[in-house]
Amino acid sequence: MAQAARDPVPGCVAIARGERVIPQTPIRFSGYLQSQDRPAGDFPRQVGPGTPGGEYFRRFWHPFLLSEQLGYRPRNVRVLGEDLVLYRDLSGELGLLHKHCAHRGASLEFGIVAEHGIRCCYHGWLFGNDGIILETPGEPPGSTQKDRVCQGAYPVHEVDGVIFTYMGPPALRPAFPTMDATVMLDNRMKPYLIHSPCNWLQVSENSTDPFHIAFLHTRVSGPQFSEVFATLPLIEYHETLHGRSRYAKLSIHDDSKVKIAPVHSDFLCDFGPLSLMGFAG
Repeated sequence: MAQAARDPVPGCVAIARGERVIPQTPIRFSGYLQSQDRPAGDFPRQVGPGTPGGEYFRRFWHPFLLSEQLGYRPRNVRVLGEDLVLYRDLSGELGLLHKHCAHRGASLEFGIVAEHGIRCCYHGWLFGNDGIILETPGEPPGSTQKDRVCQGAYPVHEVDGVIFTYMGPPALRPAFPTMDATVMLDNRMKPYLIHSPCNWLQVSENSTDPFHIAFLHTRVSGPQFSEVFATLPLIEYHETLHGRSRYAKLSIHDDSKVKIAPVHSDFLCDFGPLSLMGFAG
């Protein structure tokens, strides 16, 4: 059936897909004319190996799991687009390896935790937490397999109930950062996790938008934190040794006084772009 031709719509410019048009001026009831797609650009959105965004992310330590979420069995995790297996060996040390065994590709999710490392269930190869092969049962005496092959592995660091990993070039691994809030006297860290089924960019963009707090969390649906957040914040930007920092401040009127209270600050990088939310995807 032939598609009926449409007359040009005043104030709109046709685009490549079908007869969709982009309104150049406001048009009433223009739902048909506008796409609801809001795709993120590939450069910041993709975090897999070899992508520009992925390479940038792999220069930082990232939180990806709470300690309480790891039991005595190996756990399948996905971090920065990679399928990995996390486990705690019998000595209490953590290991984070590529999911599939370097020998025959069996999943180490079904591996047997050893005193030091993890043993593949398929042929019993034993991998150290650093990916070095410790044993290759089934191989003939004098086999050099373990001297020529290794299992992909990433360093992990556990602090205050949160597990972190660094997934970048080994030679560029930075020291694990110590933030002042984690060492303050009489200050106890309480880890928590928020599951957000979306791309990291969407949540990061939200956290750097200080004006939504006044509306979404206060004016529109009632105070969720404090009524003072209904005040639109004052924004300041500063260059620091750690990147660009944004401060959102509130002017709080108390009788004849005006108090400036800091509300939120964001650094371009600290533990990493995902740090506050601890994404693993």
